[in-house]
Amino acid sequence: MPVTRPGLVEMPDGEQIEVMLKPMPRGTPLGIELSDRLKDDYGPLRAMAEAGNAGAAMMLYDELERCREAFTTEASLNEALTRLKRDRVLIYRSANKKPQPIGQSSDPEQVAQSFLIKPAKRCAGTTDAQIAESPQWLERAAEGGDMRARLAWGQAKFGTPEAVTDFTQLWNEGNLYALQSLQMALLRLPDPATDYAYIYAYNLIELKLYEAAAATDRSRSYNFQLQVLGERSNYLQGFLNPQETTRANEIAAFLLRNNPNCCEGPW
Repeated sequence: MPVTRPGLVEMPDGEQIEVMLKPMPRGTPLGIELSDRLKDDYGPLRAMAEAGNAGAAMMLYDELERCREAFTTEASLNEALTRLKRDRVLIYRSANKKPQPIGQSSDPEQVAQSFLIKPAKRCAGTTDAQIAESPQWLERAAEGGDMRARLAWGQAKFGTPEAVTDFTQLWNEGNLYALQSLQMALLRLPDPATDYAYIYAYNLIELKLYEAAAATDRSRSYNFQLQVLGERSNYLQGFLNPQETTRANEIAAFLLRNNPNCCEGPW
């Protein structure tokens, strides 16, 4: 079972910063037994969500969003199954999502069961009006403190200063996942004078925290995250001159050193 443990972050200039690596808190079980169809679960979940249960609101949002892509008529499902088996292409209900070829090693029968047949059964009887409600349940879940909802709700505001504010607050609470979203929120601001020093700093913090986690838990591999973050760090550094890189390193150290809640993540 994951436990909170101390870690040591070493910054590029050699400064060492002590942090606490905290596992992300688990959601509280809803205490209800779900049926095979969302139409039977919709009422109880909605009642719990309206009563202020953020977990129920988030589950309702997730379920309704999955149903947004599910083929719920026999004709549309059969068309999707035909395309999958004939062309090895997975199509979606939404016109905004492009058809997706499946790999040669993928079993079309298993893909059909997981992505077409099972969702169709789960969503049978769910109405378009109910599906249209999904954003309000995401908002309620975010307002109720559900962490995934807060991240998703902030991402829905990309391109606005409010998104930066939301993710800054999440980072101040020690949430590792806010760092990636903070970078995207800054990149999508309309102001063309993007401050890459802060974007680089947020990525550097995340990289250094994964390095600290890898050093304190040899039983788990963080190689993929370290590779991706390292490559991104090299890419972002291309936007900075040496003086700006030094400033970015100082920003990262300051933010890490002065966050008493750091750091909740997948440790």
